[in-house]
Amino acid sequence: MFHQIKRVSFVGSLVLILSLLFVSCKEEGRKADIPPKLDTLPDFSGQWNLHGYQDQLDKPNLILFDPVEKKAQFGNRIYLLEMDSIGIGLKAEDEESVFAYFLYSEMKGKTWMGVIDNKVVRLHR
Repeated sequence: MFHQIKRVSFVGSLVLILSLLFVSCKEEGRKADIPPKLDTLPDFSGQWNLHGYQDQLDKPNLILFDPVEKKAQFGNRIYLLEMDSIGIGLKAEDEESVFAYFLYSEMKGKTWMGVIDNKVVRLHR
């Protein structure tokens, strides 16, 4: 009987240790992945003129941001806004990675610096 109690105690301890390990290893969202609320950000909605990016002649140099719908229009394409704690990425629905990124901290009045296709660009209202 003593061996049975010892075995039950060992198994109970093992179950307790394993359950504590699984609970403590639970993955939580990283703070960098969590975007701030829209009302805490400068207003970036609307039309922005793009300077410093020459891709295709048929693309107008305008980007139209819609933060409520989390979309942006550049040329004839609609891009998803991938917002995180420090900025906004533009990603085509059929692509894996963002093609443009703009930091919230780079928005200065009517000017906003960012990167498109690894080129520094400037947006201006």
